[in-house]
This record gives sequence, C-alpha cells and structure tokens, in this order.
Amino acid sequence: MEYLQGLFDWLWTFIAWLFVWQPGAWIKNAVQLFVAVGGAVAILYKTVQWLRGERAATRKDIRSLKDEAATKGDIENLKGELRAELRLRDVAGLPIASDLSAGLEKDLDKAVETLLAAGRADALKDKTGEAAEAALDELIAQRQAARERVSRDEADLYRQKGALAFLHDTDKAMRAYAKATELNPDHPEGWNRLGQLQLRIGELNAATSSFERVLAFGNRIEDRSLIAVATGNLGIIYRRRGDLDQAEATHRKSLTIGEALGCKEGMAADYGNLGLIYRTRGDLDQAEAMHRKSLVLNEALDRKEGMAADYGNLGLIYLTRGDLDQAEVMHRKSLAIEEALGRNEGMATQYGNLGLIYRTRGDLDQAEAMHRKSLTIGEALGCKEGMANQYGNLGLIYQMRGDLDQAEAMYRKSLAIEEALGQKEGMASDLGNLGNIYETRGDLDQAEAMFRKSLALDEELGRKEGVATTYGNLGNIYEKRGDLDQAEAMHRKSLVLNEVLGRKEGMAINYGNLGLLYEQKGDLTQACAHWGKARDFFAQMGAIPMIELLESWLRKANCPDT
Repeated sequence: MEYLQGLFDWLWTFIAWLFVWQPGAWIKNAVQLFVAVGGAVAILYKTVQWLRGERAATRKDIRSLKDEAATKGDIENLKGELRAELRLRDVAGLPIASDLSAGLEKDLDKAVETLLAAGRADALKDKTGEAAEAALDELIAQRQAARERVSRDEADLYRQKGALAFLHDTDKAMRAYAKATELNPDHPEGWNRLGQLQLRIGELNAATSSFERVLAFGNRIEDRSLIAVATGNLGIIYRRRGDLDQAEATHRKSLTIGEALGCKEGMAADYGNLGLIYRTRGDLDQAEAMHRKSLVLNEALDRKEGMAADYGNLGLIYLTRGDLDQAEVMHRKSLAIEEALGRNEGMATQYGNLGLIYRTRGDLDQAEAMHRKSLTIGEALGCKEGMANQYGNLGLIYQMRGDLDQAEAMYRKSLAIEEALGQKEGMASDLGNLGNIYETRGDLDQAEAMFRKSLALDEELGRKEGVATTYGNLGNIYEKRGDLDQAEAMHRKSLVLNEVLGRKEGMAINYGNLGLLYEQKGDLTQACAHWGKARDFFAQMGAIPMIELLESWLRKANCPDT
C-alpha cells in the first residue's frame, strides 16, 4: 500500500503542475480511493491467474486432455484390432510365425508414433487403417522429394570432383561421373561427359550406351540441341569402328540440327568430324574445306580448344601432301594453344604430330623425343588411342634404325590396343608395319599375309592412303620373288592412288621402287628417270635422308645431271 500511496502522490503532483490547478481535498480523496481499489483488484486478478496457471486447468485444457485421452484410447483400440487381424493372417495357409508377428506389431507401433510426431493423429481415428496409410504415403512422398534433392546435390558434387580428377586421372574422373549418373540418372550432361570419358579410354560399348541415354533423353523432352550432341558423339564412335558411311550420315544429321538451331559450336564440331572422314577416305581437298569451315566458326566463337584441333587437322593434311614446313606451322600453332589451355591430351597429340615431321626429315632422335613425350602424357591420361599411335610411331623409328625386334614389340603393343578398341584404321597400319618387319627378315609369305590383312581393312574403310601403301608393299614382295611384271603392276596401282591424293611421300616411294624394277630389267634410262622424280619429290618435302639415298643411286648408275 505504501507503494500505491507514493505512486498516487507523484501522479497528483504531476497533474497540479501540468494544469496549474489545485483541486479541492474531496476530489483528491476520491481519486485516491479509486486508485487504491483498482490496484487491489489488479493484484487479486494476477494472483488468481498465477494460481490457475500453476495449479489448475482451464476448461480448454480439460477439453484437450479429454480429447487426448479419447485419441489414445482410439489408438490402443486400433492397435488391438490390427494385432488381432495380424494373428488371423496366414502365409501359404500357415499361421504367421511368432517372430514375424512380433516384428509387424513393432512396426505398427512405430507407424503410430510417426503419425503422432507428424501431427497426423486424425489419420489414426480411421479404424480401417486406410487414412493412416494415406498419411504415411504423404510422408513417404515428402521424404522421397527430399532424398531426390539431396541426390541431385550429391551428383553435382561428384561431377565437380570428376572435373578436378580429369586434370590428372582419367579413370578416377570416369568413376566420379559414373557415380553422378547413378545418383541423378536424369541429368543428360552427366551422361554425355561420362560417354566422352569412356570414349577417351576406348570403352566404345559403354560410351555408346551413355550417348544413347543422352539421345533418348533429348527425344523424350524434345530438346533438339541434346539430340544433335548425342548424334554427333555417336558419329565419332562409328568412325572409330571404321563405319565411315554411317559416321558421315550421323554427323550430317547432327549438322542439320545445329544449322537449324544456329548452334555454331556444334556445327564446328561436325565440320571437323566430317573432315576426319574425308581425310581417311583420301579426299584431302574436301577434308581441308571441312576443317577450314570449322576453324572459321571456332575463331568467331573464340573457342580455343576447337581452333587447336582444326590447326592440328590441317597440319596432318599438309603432312600428307608433303608440305612439311606448313604442316609444322599448323602443329606448332595448335601446340601453343593447347599449352596455354593446359590441355594435356591436345599437347600429346601435337607432340606426336611433330614427331612425324621430324621422322620424315630424318631427325630420328628428335622424333623419338616427341613421340615419347606424347606417350608419357597418354599413359598418364589413360588415353589408349593416343598410346597406340605412339607405340606405332616408335616402332617406325626403331625399324629405320634397324632394330627390328624392338620395332616389332612396339607394333604389337599398338596392335593389341587397336584390336581392343576395334580401331580398324590403326589395325591396318600395324599389320602393314609388321609385314615390313617380316619382309626385312626374309619371311615373304608371312609378310604377304600381313599385307593382305591390312589391305582388306583399308579397302573396307575406303582408306586410299592405306590401300596405296599396301599395293606398294605387295609390289616389293613380288619383286623379291622375281615376278617383276606383277611388281610393276602393284607399284603403278599405288602411284595412281598417291597421285589422286597428292601424296608426295607416296609418289616419291613409288617412283623409287619403279626405278629399282627398271634397274633389274636393265633399263637404266628409265631407272634414272624414275629415281630423279623420286628425288625431286623428297626434295620438295625436305626429307634429307631419302634425298641422299636417291642421289647415291643416281651416282652409282652414272645417271646424267647427278
């Protein structure tokens, strides 16, 4: 009360100051009485509230408790009814085993607890259990949606891990992308990247399956860009397997879609792949046209990786034509871009291509260094196609040095990989090289067997360069057997193809071999004429060792103008 009296005195003084007015004593006494009574009532009200909160329940609380008790009663009744139903059930005419019955009752209790925790006690009032099942279906759907979100997030992490692993370990990267597709099978980009990795290590069947998943997904959602990407990648597999007609048809289908969509990146890739097909067939002019179309698009897009590939492919065309200087310019342009990008696979390819140039020029040590640099990278990346190429190239170097055993070992390593990959073009080259080893050793029958196997594959592929080379090799076999007419026929067939290809190295070899035939026939005039042509072609290429060899033949035969 003293507190109330103090409060009243302060309030009364404040009113007098505010209004500059001093009320009479009776007013002051009335107000004081009102404040005292109001304060007492407020204190009484708070006390009752405290007592009700701590020691008693409101009507609402009582109703809630009654409802809860009723619900629990319903739950227990439901449990009892369901347990009774369980005991009546039988499996294959026999009563349920006691351990199964106990397990089902335990799961029933957990279902009740789950629904109560989820605020779905209402579903338990339906004694048929159908409402409870429906409520659990809703919870299952919620959990499934959450799990799918988590799986998608986890798949993203595995793809990110795969990209990092790709920098140093292709197999590890492939495992990461495979896990990503397992976690999120409806992510087409994940399947596409997995397929590209599988293609890289030569798992063509697995790559086909992955690309077909991308294609099916694109068809399902009617996404033409996905269809174009998958179709183009399947075209690469057809080319690797030697089905050039199907490869061309597939790339042209992809190109048509890309043109309709205005997708320049996809168009560039398809032009480049068509260029590879034309080069395999020996149509170098058309191949160059395709690669230059690709290069124009990639330059417009400032797509460095594509530009590097185009420069490299143009370099191979120049190399085939015998223009070694221009070939080297292209390969070094490509290498500079690959090094700037830090792209090891591309660097390996260009090291190998530069090795071919050094070998043609006769610098075998530098050639070997380039091929071994390429092989080291290929082995680290698990790039089997690249490894096979470099084993074959190293075999040529060993053969030129006269180390036939080591050359054969390299060719057989290459052949084993090419056969595992189903790479018919590579197989044809390796078989031809092995034929040369047998020929050098004097085993002409085995050499011919190798050459004819090689010829069959190249004819199947329509690979003119390979066919021309094998005709020349068979000509050498006929020559050594003394069948000079058949030998000349083979060399001339080879020459016709090399002239069509504009392949200077091939023409030079043909003229050189024809000169040897004329020498055996005693026609030195024709021998000198053919050796002179061979020397001139090698001179245009800058193939110094072959120039020196031809000049020695010309001098020995006392050919004019030597």
